[in-house]
Amino acid sequence: MIISATMNRSRGCLGLAIVSALLVSCGPRTSPPPQVTLPVASNPREKPTAIDAGAADAGSTKAVYTLTAPANGAPLRPFGMFMQNPARNGRSTFLGPREEPKELWVFRTSRRVAASPVLGPEKNLYVGSLDGSFDVLGPDGRLKWSYMGAEPFFASAAIASDGRVFVGSDDDTFMGFGQDGVMRWMIRMREDADSAPVITLEGNLYVGGDALHGLTADGQVIFKAWLGGHVSAAPAVRSDKSVIAGSHDGRIYAVRDDGTVLWAFGTGAPIVGGASILDDDAVVFGSNDGSVYKLGPKGNLAWRFKTKGQVRAVPAVTPEKLIVVGSRDGAVYGLDPEKGERVWKLDTGGPVNGSALIDAGGAAFVGSGDGFLYALDAKDGKILWRKNLGRDVDATPTLSEDGTLYIACDSGAVFALK
Repeated sequence: MIISATMNRSRGCLGLAIVSALLVSCGPRTSPPPQVTLPVASNPREKPTAIDAGAADAGSTKAVYTLTAPANGAPLRPFGMFMQNPARNGRSTFLGPREEPKELWVFRTSRRVAASPVLGPEKNLYVGSLDGSFDVLGPDGRLKWSYMGAEPFFASAAIASDGRVFVGSDDDTFMGFGQDGVMRWMIRMREDADSAPVITLEGNLYVGGDALHGLTADGQVIFKAWLGGHVSAAPAVRSDKSVIAGSHDGRIYAVRDDGTVLWAFGTGAPIVGGASILDDDAVVFGSNDGSVYKLGPKGNLAWRFKTKGQVRAVPAVTPEKLIVVGSRDGAVYGLDPEKGERVWKLDTGGPVNGSALIDAGGAAFVGSGDGFLYALDAKDGKILWRKNLGRDVDATPTLSEDGTLYIACDSGAVFALK
């Protein structure tokens, strides 16, 4: 078992040149415009470069600390991440259980688990806890290695096809690990790194925090875009390579892969969860104003569906294009993708903070604050089964090829169900 030590917080902070610009938005007129940086690459003199951690001192302004050389020079390829893929549509290629599953194993942390478990290429499971641990579990549920951070892990990880691991912590750090559990690099943000990163098909990384960060696989900063507020939402990537990210300033942004902003749309309340990308690059997302929105590819409003609670879940999309999304009003909704009208509604016994997973057969798996994990027929919302996990289920499940369902809950437990 490998335990990685925590980096000293005094070793520096980000030193990026900020070029401010006004951004035109269709959001509320009373909202202040965000400040957006131009790409770091446009100002090479200010571009952060990797340095050896041992050479860093308290006065350093470098952004990236390299602990060891990268594992290899292979290009980064995505494997596992929150909501399954860069489009964040929640769609798995595997089939989940159609009858209530049994527990294969349970791994327990000492505090609640809000992060969604993610599977890696060797069937290892990666999950962080509010106890400050980031744990890697083997297929049998035994701990393979663990990193202990200074503060909780709210964010889910992203795993590359070669086993490289990327995850952020509330100690304001975003880290890259090798498959062996050795930290390869770390960048330090000014706020919690509580956004689930995305690995693009081109081999870059995007992650939120104090801003939207574009990074290379070895932790070099491509750009840092200030989006008017904290970015906890998981960035999603469209076919034109633009990145969609929500901000606590109440807007959702489309950002080019060079860090410049294409458009922004305002809702008037923080956007805590991420967006899902439809096949035509349209965007579906929820807001703390209690609504689910669909925007066209250019940021124009297509429709708005109102619930009775904040919408923090990322909308999932079925193979038939139906949108499945939960609300803190305690309901899970099936929405028509063209008109935004309700097709079905399932009332649970608690707020629904987690996003749904859609399996290859069109079943939806989603947790609730009533302590149950639900399996639904996504066509009509009928319950296939539900399993009591004992405490709030705010994480999103994931599936393995053999049909094992992995999920975590507020008791601190991580379950393998089949």
